[in-house]
Amino acid sequence: MCIRVEGRSLLDFPKMAANGILWDPIILTAAALPVCNAMLADEAGIKDLLLSSLGPIFVGKSILIFAFLFFTLSLLLTNFANNGMTGMIFVSVMLALAGTLGVNAAAMTVLLVFIVHVAIITPAACPMAALMFSNEEWIKKNEILKYGILTLCWTVFVVMVIGMPMANMLF
Repeated sequence: MCIRVEGRSLLDFPKMAANGILWDPIILTAAALPVCNAMLADEAGIKDLLLSSLGPIFVGKSILIFAFLFFTLSLLLTNFANNGMTGMIFVSVMLALAGTLGVNAAAMTVLLVFIVHVAIITPAACPMAALMFSNEEWIKKNEILKYGILTLCWTVFVVMVIGMPMANMLF
């Protein structure tokens, strides 16, 4: 390269790229994220399907049941789809139902933004999850699933027990 020490290049980039870079995580991330984005594109129709199918699930439920189902479904979906798109879909559903259920829309939106970013149990969930799944040298897939699912359960619990009351007080 450019920096030379005693006549030799300080960094042998071809050797470093061949032996020092974990390419599997990079390739998995590059392959998984465009597929997730394509699934939630308007042309795929999945977004409209989710909007029309989730509405009836939430109608007629108490606020706590609505919040629990809402957060659990969004948390599950965000592990298989783009976080931003999942958040936009669930905000749309929540805003459509907030008036009839008497839900604090601002509080639910803030908590939803938090919860859709807890995506770690599939490689398609986010770039960091793809890196974890492709690097079995440091962490095994069964460990990711075991601790990831435990983390998701605790996340819903914490959001329901601590997040809901605090967000309703603040907003």
